[in-house]
Amino acid sequence: MDLKYPGLLLAGLVVGCLVAALGWWQRDRGRRPRSLPLANTDLLTGLPEFSRALARHRLRTATLAVATSGVAILALVGAARPFGTAVITPDQTNRDIVLCLDVSGSMTDVDEAVLATFRRLADGFRGERLSLVVFNTSAVPVFPLTDDAQFLQDQLLAAQQAFTHGLDGRFFAGTLLGSGSSLIGDGVATCVHSFDHAEAHRARSIILATDNLPAGRSIFPLVEAAALARAADIQIYAMNPADRAGSSAADELKAASEATGGRYFGLGATDTVARILASVGEREAQRIPGGAQLLRYDTPAGVVVLVMLGVPAVFLARRWWSA
Repeated sequence: MDLKYPGLLLAGLVVGCLVAALGWWQRDRGRRPRSLPLANTDLLTGLPEFSRALARHRLRTATLAVATSGVAILALVGAARPFGTAVITPDQTNRDIVLCLDVSGSMTDVDEAVLATFRRLADGFRGERLSLVVFNTSAVPVFPLTDDAQFLQDQLLAAQQAFTHGLDGRFFAGTLLGSGSSLIGDGVATCVHSFDHAEAHRARSIILATDNLPAGRSIFPLVEAAALARAADIQIYAMNPADRAGSSAADELKAASEATGGRYFGLGATDTVARILASVGEREAQRIPGGAQLLRYDTPAGVVVLVMLGVPAVFLARRWWSA
């Protein structure tokens, strides 16, 4: 049995021993011995019945002393907070979502607003695991899938501030490894492969923010990247800050996202966040094993019951033996 405050038990035992020793030392100290002149007392003390009565008295006294000490020790154990431990792996019911952000030059004026939208989305989800991948010529994961809500908000806020305070170059590290710019298909393909446990059946989604204005030749055209997502049962929800009627780039992005079973949105629409939350929420969440957790739980019940029974038992025994 583990104790939350073991020092309290030790301190109580030490104090109890000191009090007992002091009481033993102080008994009859400074008082004159009390005597009563009686003749032939040896005849009384020599009787077998007297010896048996004296032995019973000493046994009762010792029993009461031991019982009282036991109850006091149990009370100290209860005050020291006994607890047990167990390792549990709770299941989680959630969805996996990758936030896929185009950080090319044509997007820098709107990426701060995009990240503000991502923060609203993260705040609207409950229990979902989210990650962030940024891409330009090449793609870089900013943080892996996690359901730590505070961590998500901190990371997304830091990413947003990278655009707010003069485009912090550290945020773009690794996104310019290659030729060209805004290679949308390669970025989406990287986001598709950012999900873990590919063998498990889970609800997976990509929320893609891009204007779909590539400048260069990518390994994966957007159509092929969307096909990869569809083959992996990943839906793409596209947000386009340059949504315009009749735009070929917008039409291509819309066709690619809808081909995966996802949807297309204009970033400036007032209901974009609500519609994305509703769309992702339509997919059935899957149960996945969570991380191992050490659980500590109080176990005072047994000690409390023994003390509650022991205290009246000691008083009743003392009254019964004194009668």
